[in-house]
Amino acid sequence: MVSKFFIYVQVHAYHLFSALISLIQVLFLMYHYFNAKEIYNAIRVFIAAYVWMTGFGNFSYYYVRKDFSLARFAQVHS
Repeated sequence: MVSKFFIYVQVHAYHLFSALISLIQVLFLMYHYFNAKEIYNAIRVFIAAYVWMTGFGNFSYYYVRKDFSLARFAQVHS
């Protein structure tokens, strides 16, 4: 049951996660470029969401595929 959930999330939510991560990166860069201190708390929430989504994506890949090869490790950490 649990592995079916992770397969569903990996297949159907990948594009949503990618779009959200890209949006968060753009907002973070704009925050620093324009020195927009009034949205500091929102940026902190976005960064926390970015870290969570990145970690969840890596976890779900390893959980479903069980690919612990050196090549995959180098691909993730490069």
